[in-house]
Amino acid sequence: MEITTHDLMTVLHGMGFGALFMLAFSGALVELYRISAPGAPSAMSAGGQTLLGLYLVAMVILAWLTVFSGTYVIYPWYRAVPPEGVTDLADYPRRLLLSSGKTSEWHNVGMEWKEHVGWLAPIAMTMVAYVTTKYGRAIIQHRNMRISVLSFAVAAFVATGIRSDTGWRCDHSDAGGSAMTTSQNAVEFGKTVETIPNGPGAAAILAAGIGCAAIGVLAFVSELSPGLRGLLNFYNPVGPLSGKTTVGKGKR
Repeated sequence: MEITTHDLMTVLHGMGFGALFMLAFSGALVELYRISAPGAPSAMSAGGQTLLGLYLVAMVILAWLTVFSGTYVIYPWYRAVPPEGVTDLADYPRRLLLSSGKTSEWHNVGMEWKEHVGWLAPIAMTMVAYVTTKYGRAIIQHRNMRISVLSFAVAAFVATGIRSDTGWRCDHSDAGGSAMTTSQNAVEFGKTVETIPNGPGAAAILAAGIGCAAIGVLAFVSELSPGLRGLLNFYNPVGPLSGKTTVGKGKR
């Protein structure tokens, strides 16, 4: 049995970085809800908060490793153009999918969705890790921020799940509450939780939202404008996706 470089990198991307990121979600979501739920039985210790911060940072690193390896290592192989005269398209997945009307939609819809939606997860989790590390248990002071952080964490999980499922299917196809304020006080079982301004957290949430929205808008508009699609082609093996995701990250 021989493992090629393609095989190794594909396994590392999907079963290494991606799978570990997905598995880490269950613990992260439970802990995020526990520390942010009003009426939680106790405040998190300093050691516990540090451990959670390191856990979330590890998830962020895994998320970025997943999308970078997928976009700049695996995706160029998927987009590879076969030499003239080649009829066996087994090593050219994009052309193989497009060669049949039964599988062309897996590229036109599935892969187009997969290659963009996957970038939402690291953007969202970077914000979640920053806000959680900065505010800790004090996030109970800011209801809207708490809801936003949990929502982005769930959205990151869903985006990763969709990306993983779509990638697998392509590979195995037959061919609101009150406004945020800066001076709320929270009392936790007789103890006053330190008031922390919500400005940094709100800015992080807004930046994550803008970054995600930028990728979506660029993905849509570039399909309508060949000129813009050409401008977004920052790295030829990846194509316009390189520009869309670079601009989306930059918007944060």
